[in-house]
Amino acid sequence: MKKVLIISPIADYGGREVEVNLVAKALERFYEVSIFSTGSATNQSIALNGLPEVSFKKITEEVIKQNIILRLMAFFSSVRNGRSKALHLYLRNSFSNKFFNIRKSEIKVLEKSISKADLVWLLADFDSPLLIEAIEICKARKIPCVFRTTRTIFELPQTFLDQLKDVTLFVHHSENNAQNLSDQMAHDYVIVDQCALTEASLLELKIQPKSNLIYGFLGRFSDGKQIMDLIDFFKDRPEKFYIAGDGDLKSNILNIVNSHGNLEYLGYFNYESISSFFDKIDVLLISSKEESGPFVGVEAMAAGKFIVSTKVGAMEERLDYLNKKFWLKNDLSNLNCLISEIGHLSTKEVTEIMEKNRMHYKNKYTVENIKSGYANIARRILDS
Repeated sequence: MKKVLIISPIADYGGREVEVNLVAKALERFYEVSIFSTGSATNQSIALNGLPEVSFKKITEEVIKQNIILRLMAFFSSVRNGRSKALHLYLRNSFSNKFFNIRKSEIKVLEKSISKADLVWLLADFDSPLLIEAIEICKARKIPCVFRTTRTIFELPQTFLDQLKDVTLFVHHSENNAQNLSDQMAHDYVIVDQCALTEASLLELKIQPKSNLIYGFLGRFSDGKQIMDLIDFFKDRPEKFYIAGDGDLKSNILNIVNSHGNLEYLGYFNYESISSFFDKIDVLLISSKEESGPFVGVEAMAAGKFIVSTKVGAMEERLDYLNKKFWLKNDLSNLNCLISEIGHLSTKEVTEIMEKNRMHYKNKYTVENIKSGYANIARRILDS
């Protein structure tokens, strides 16, 4: 059986972790799949859900396994810092950073793993650690390399573009993102969008818009999501606005939410419970300045929700079929107009849009459709 190695800077939770999980599940039926993390993932990472037969390695763990001196330094660092984390997470400490070229050790470990693969599948950003090194190793060993881009593509340095030319095939979420790279370099690519990991529970939700529509935000609390702007907009309005997620701005958000009755913080929802969030809202707001997807967009479609979004990531292509779209400007300056326009829609009109979103999801974005897209890519390269 041919071997596929998935390399990604995964952590425990996030969109990239969901994609790693989907790729692995799509390919494990046909190939021997292993996952190699260059990030901080633990064995509880969502990337590993339902994959008991898939090998999982962490680069820092592999480095200290193969170098007894670095292992000892990590041990002493862990003792000095109260042993609050796994041993391999103490790899980079004041002593090892001073006396060892850790990056060289990481590249050596990376090369050993890649050398055993028939196909390498990268899920990464352009600034992800060891991305270029992985591509170079694949080229040297004549191993095909697929690169699934996971963020919006902006202008890249020419030296970087020259290195990217050694990628066998790119996988983008949207034609828009593919064009961002095509404007800078010719490249072979396919489009595979995202899906809702827990689509069964989302598809079971009833489509019954409330008489007074409830708006919601679900995501990371960061500046790029413009969540504080949304809260400032809704805090003195009559509409209910529900907020779910976590991040650096959480304390700021709670300070405002606690003093405004129409705002409510629902907490953090993991992927298993995400349908509970969508069951409470009618309209999802996507206010991001930059995304590749986002996942919450397809989740809202599966849940049969009304979507108001910036023209971010793949959202233009996802909602292209709608006759009437509700696009947020990047600075959110038209939000008041959009809320007013939605408020004048009849319940029938709102319901029709919700139903169309769910039907479009069923036709194009199901888990099986996306997994089939991934499997076809592997077959195209390995079985031709």
